[in-house]
Order: sequence, then structure tokens, then C-alpha cells
Amino acid sequence: MGVYAGFGVAYSGGVGCCEVGGEAGEDVAQVMARKKDALTIMITHEKALSNAHAIFARSHAVYGSPASPTKAGFFELAKAGKHTWNAWRTEYPEPAADFSGILFEEEINFSDYIFATNKDEQGPNFCGARFMKLTRFRNASFGRISDFKRAIFVEESDFSRARFGDDIEFGSVEFRKPTLFSAAKFGDGADFSEARFKSTSIFSKSEFGKHASFFRTEFGLRTVFVDSNFDADATFRGATFGSLLNFNRSEFQGNCNFSAENKEETKKEARQFHSVNFGGCKFLGKADFSGREFRESTHFGPDIRENRKQQTVFKGPVLFHSCKLHQDTCFDDAEFLSPPNPEAARSYRTLKLAMEQIKASREEQRFFRLEMKSEHPSLPRGRRWISTLYSLFSDYGFSLWRPVIALLIFSLFLGAAYGLLANRCASDSECKQAAIAANTTTGEERTSDLLKYTLASVAPVPGLDKMQTELRAPLFGQHGWIAVTAVVLEIFHKIVALVMTFLFALALRNLFKMKS
Repeated sequence: MGVYAGFGVAYSGGVGCCEVGGEAGEDVAQVMARKKDALTIMITHEKALSNAHAIFARSHAVYGSPASPTKAGFFELAKAGKHTWNAWRTEYPEPAADFSGILFEEEINFSDYIFATNKDEQGPNFCGARFMKLTRFRNASFGRISDFKRAIFVEESDFSRARFGDDIEFGSVEFRKPTLFSAAKFGDGADFSEARFKSTSIFSKSEFGKHASFFRTEFGLRTVFVDSNFDADATFRGATFGSLLNFNRSEFQGNCNFSAENKEETKKEARQFHSVNFGGCKFLGKADFSGREFRESTHFGPDIRENRKQQTVFKGPVLFHSCKLHQDTCFDDAEFLSPPNPEAARSYRTLKLAMEQIKASREEQRFFRLEMKSEHPSLPRGRRWISTLYSLFSDYGFSLWRPVIALLIFSLFLGAAYGLLANRCASDSECKQAAIAANTTTGEERTSDLLKYTLASVAPVPGLDKMQTELRAPLFGQHGWIAVTAVVLEIFHKIVALVMTFLFALALRNLFKMKS
């Protein structure tokens, strides 16, 4: 007995055995319509299965049997259309279809074909097949280990919305005309190693399982992976690309490798990227572009559409070692979220030097800041403290407001400390005598002098030193621990003021790209 899921139909070989159940609340017309649809589907299936049996009845020697077709039998079933093929495949899930080495001279349409009834069954073998005309596999269902190695597609091919199981093989396949894999779904281990796309290839909205490989793949004029998703590691190492490469809004959930091969005999063209767009991508693991030469516009900035902005995100190290970047390279608004570690620090140092070469001063300083943050945990304790203070008070030389705010806070606390010392001095007989000698005995006069004294420390200008010296004795006396403490705080205050002034000037220089 077979079952058509979703139609409420059970059959066992004949129309008279068909049963159709009604849903609660359905009227008679709805029930009859469902019965009619179910009968139509069943009759179509029976007719298609009969057509399949008729093929094998012509010659068992040539076509084999329904349970064990020959290669010629598979070919005749394929030509009979999707209804005949799917009816036969549903009844006979095995063996795997064998089209290896077959020459398809005419246009062939495998759209909606079921080559495997579930993803765990072995898929078809098209190894070495040649497709001379337009070939369609739209919405086709493939099992695991589907094999297209060394196949040749002379004209356009369309695999849109096709569903593949694990370990599919497209190694060394040649696509001579535009190829579509839009919204295709691949299981683990999808392998396009050394495949050759002579023209445009579209993988928009495609989904890949673990360990997708495009090792040494040759892509043609345009390569599009917009809105694609890679569940785990993906490699494009040694792949060559044409004039346009577009990965807009794609997501790499593991490591991705776009590096060039480290071989002396590697052609210069094999290392080059031309127009590249990774806008709005999410790199959740390591992203490796080492050894590449970016010849044209390179975009790792935001993707903007319909007033919505999606930033590019790097959650792991970004490797651009031995790269040559184009002057039109954009990392605007990109988020670098790699945990601080030596590898991340080296990667940012490489990008800092690359930006220095193309005179991108702001990006150079940005990657310097990221480098400092990443190497912070591995520094010796003393340098780590200095790095912490540098980050806290100036964001590694990039904040205008942090040093200003820090100086104000220090001045408030030190001003309060000066006030406490002055009040203590006022209650001491020696300090009181000094205050009387300077004619500053009233509280109002003492407050005014404290304010002047504090401001003189905030702005350590040579002209103010004399005024501060004249105010010191009346406020804190000339001898004793109060006077010494006031001098120590004054020196510390001036050092803080000088450091914060320097950090403010450094931020001005960095933010406005002023070179010395």
C-alpha cells in the first residue's frame, strides 16, 4: 500500500480500493472536490507507473527491469518525463540512477525529478556526462553522494531550488554558459573543487552545510552569492574570479578561506580579485584572504537597501597577510569582534600596514587601535597597566572627550583636596599667621584663592606659576606636612593636565588625519 501525504488518500493497486476521508466541518462539495483531486493524482501515478513498466517491457536485455534498470533504461525513463520517472522512483527507491558518460544531445528537463526519495539515499551518477543543450534541474531532489564529476554543460544550466544531500560532487565540472544555483540547498561536504564556470554563476540565497569546497574553482565573468549561507567551514582557496564577485549579506558560520595558493608557479591572475562586494556579510569564524591582490573596488562596508543598513561583522581574526589592497577599499562601519589574542593582533597589524600603503590614514589608525586592544591580554603586567590607562583615558588616541572629562574629574577631586588642606591650615597657628601676613584671612578670600590655585594647575602656563607660588604660602603655609602635601598634589595635577592635553592633541591629529 502507498500513501500520498497531505491528500488523505490510501491506495492498494486499484481505483476501487481508494478511500478518502473528510475533514471536520467540510461540506459535501469540499469533500467531493478532495476526492476528485485525490483520484486524479492516483490515476496519474498509476498511468505514469504503467508507462515506466512499458519501457522495460520493450526489451529486458536493453533496458533491464524496473527493479534493476540498465544505463539505457535510466536514459529512457528520464526522457519519459517527471511523472513517469517519479512514479517509478517512488516504487523503486533503489538502485541509484546511473547516467555516467551519457551524451545528452537534446535539451533535457530534469525539473522536479526525484532522484532520491530522501537525503540518505544515494543520488544519481552523472560522472562524465555531456549536456549539449539547455539543461534544467530546477527543484530536483538529489540524495547523498550525487556525482557530477567531469561533466560538461555546453549551454545554460539551471539548478535553482534543487536539494542535495551530503557529499555531492561537482569536481572538475565545466559550465560553459550561465549557470544558476539560486536557492539551492546543499548538505555537508559539497565539493566544487577545480570546477570551471566559463560564464556567469549565480548562487544567490543558496544554503551550504559543513565543509563546502570551491578549492581551485575557476569562476567566470560574474559570480554572485548574495544572501547565501554556509553552516560551517567553507573554502575558496586558490579559486579564480572574473570581473565581479558579490557576496552581499552572506553568512559564514565557520571559518572561510579565500586565500591564494602559496606556490611560486601560481599565475598572477589566479591571485587577483577585481570588483569585490562583501557588504553586510557576517563572518562568524576566521576569514582568510591572504596572498590576494585586490585590483578594483573592494567593499567590506555596510549593505544599504530600502533605508536599512546592515553592517559587515567579523567575529574571528581577519587575515590579509601578503595582500595588496586597492585604494578604493571600504571597511566603513564594519564590526570587528574577535576576542583579543595574538593572532587577532597580528591580523590587525597587517591591515594597519596595508592601509598605510594606500594612504588611508583613518583606517590605519583604526586598525592600530584594534591591534592594541587585541594584544592587551598578552602584555607584561607593567605594560598592560599602561595600555589599560591609554585605553581608558583616550581610547588609544581616538577620543577627544575622554581626556577632557578625565581632566575635569581629576581637577574636581584635587580642588576638593586643596580645600581640605587649606581648611586644616586655617586651624593651624603657623598657617594662620602666614594667612594674616598675606591679608587673606576671610573665608571668601580663601575660596577665591583656592579657585585660582586649582586653575593654575589645570593650565600650567609659565605666566601662572608666579601667581600659584604667591598663593601657596597663604593657603598651606611654608613648612610642615600640609605644605609638602599641597606641593605633591600640585605636581601630580600638572602632570595629569599635561598628559590629558597631549592625549587631546593626539586625538585631534588622528581624527582629522593630520600627519607630522
